[in-house]
Amino acid sequence: MKDKSTKLEYRRLLRVATEYEKKGYDVIMYPKGGDRPNFLKNFQPDMIAHKGKDFVVIEVKSQKTLKGQSYLAKLASAVENHPQWRFELIITNPRKRLKIDPATRLISFREIEERMRVAQDMLNSKQYVAAFLLAWTAIEAKMRIILKDLGKDVEDIPPMGIIKTIYSLGLISRKNYDSLEGYFKLRNLIVHGFEPLKLDSKMITKLEVLLRQLGERINPRVHGKKFCGNINKKEVHDLDNETTLCWIDEIIAAGHAKIFYPDTLKQANREGYDNCAYCIGRSKR
Repeated sequence: MKDKSTKLEYRRLLRVATEYEKKGYDVIMYPKGGDRPNFLKNFQPDMIAHKGKDFVVIEVKSQKTLKGQSYLAKLASAVENHPQWRFELIITNPRKRLKIDPATRLISFREIEERMRVAQDMLNSKQYVAAFLLAWTAIEAKMRIILKDLGKDVEDIPPMGIIKTIYSLGLISRKNYDSLEGYFKLRNLIVHGFEPLKLDSKMITKLEVLLRQLGERINPRVHGKKFCGNINKKEVHDLDNETTLCWIDEIIAAGHAKIFYPDTLKQANREGYDNCAYCIGRSKR
């Protein structure tokens, strides 16, 4: 514990361990040997938390120790390849935090949809810069709402910190993480008065696709959701009334689960998901 950054990380790790234990997780700090599964034998994570079918590999880093950490990318990739396991990266001392007035609120999901509709109108009239910026506000707002819904205090975290947290929780793929990082850099150029070298309709459409995909990688059982969509069959299930014929565990294990914002049947139907005939009824198929 000689280094100040290491001390900060250790204190934060203790707090994280306490938080997980309060949620009913079994926690192992600095797991050794048999405490690590085979796919983690070449890694030394800070902590593994376990509750039911949810396994969390946790790393706590400061901005100083985060630099040049290819190890973390390899660890995240190893965890991502195993169902029921997820990786969480916690940054203990972000350089800058947003100063948010307590009276300020995040926009609602309805407002997010409205912004995307207006962005599409701008795109159709070839106002690419305006469309891109408005689409970015929508996707950043949705990321913040998702993390807040999962119990994360992130309203004052800068955008790149939001993207890293979303990725560390396994809510987006590495490919989508790289895309968001690139779009964030483009956003910075634009808002600081620079003309983007490349901005076309395909990039804005990609942002809309990313917006729709947010929430598809969340395990609804772990996070206490009522409705679970099957992105493969475009079908919605009621987890409070599921039957063995719903195959919910298989849907989750295959990576086909999706949750809805808000967590209502009306929202699932609005997004084109048909009712499961077994747990909800009134299927239109």
